[in-house]
Amino acid sequence: MTNTQKHLQAMASRILTQDNRITADPIFVVQRRIRTYGMEDGYSDNYTFLDRDDYTPVYFGEDEYYCPECGGIPEESEEPEPVKLTREEFDDETCSLCEGYLDLDQLGVVKVSYKDHWEHHMPFFTEVGAEDYLKINGHNLGKTRIYVKSAFRNAEWNTMRSMLIEMADGACEPEEPAPENEVETVEAKTVESDAYDALIDACATHWINTESGKSPYGLLNELLETAQRWALDPAISREAQTLVDRGYTEAECVDAHLMARDRNMLMGDALKEVRQRRKR
Repeated sequence: MTNTQKHLQAMASRILTQDNRITADPIFVVQRRIRTYGMEDGYSDNYTFLDRDDYTPVYFGEDEYYCPECGGIPEESEEPEPVKLTREEFDDETCSLCEGYLDLDQLGVVKVSYKDHWEHHMPFFTEVGAEDYLKINGHNLGKTRIYVKSAFRNAEWNTMRSMLIEMADGACEPEEPAPENEVETVEAKTVESDAYDALIDACATHWINTESGKSPYGLLNELLETAQRWALDPAISREAQTLVDRGYTEAECVDAHLMARDRNMLMGDALKEVRQRRKR
């Protein structure tokens, strides 16, 4: 068993045993948080503080912001080390040490409202797959979560999911190599298909060049109909190739085929009539 087959069977087993979070045909989606700044009043109650120069978020405890009046140094401190401003002080716009007013503009900070929404980033058949993805790529996505949606009426997704479940049940086994006689059959069909394609190409060229009074567009549907019939009936393709091998041209085969179809004639009789017409 190949590594790919082992991986598929592991996925199939997890699909059957995992918690689907009460969701039919679940899709486990890795979502990332997208934050939009600059919302007007009334659109959001959330706000934060951004650096005025590059509009990056202020990280309290890491970025160094000090009160402009007292410098962040307590009056009775024996070892005067400046104290950084906290989020609470920014919210109140007041320094807790000197109780002075904090001018955000003077600090180079702007207060902005924002709104968050969750953006779909990557879908998975299993929750383990989503978790493994976050382990190796989550650091590039910011804040993330795993959300479960339903694949209701998603035919492609549900078909693949059903196939995996059948693998877990043992109903979908890896295909065995085809016997030699089947390989020969496949090769014969390939040759037959190539001959069919050549006839259809000649058919198209012949019809377009025929002075029948019909435009190429008017003949297109007839060409497609014939092509479909020949593709679905290998016997017709084999018969046509045999006739080509006997010296009949592709155009004669096409004309004879259409004549035999329209007049309910035998192919041999139609060929004779087509050839007689060309000799005149």
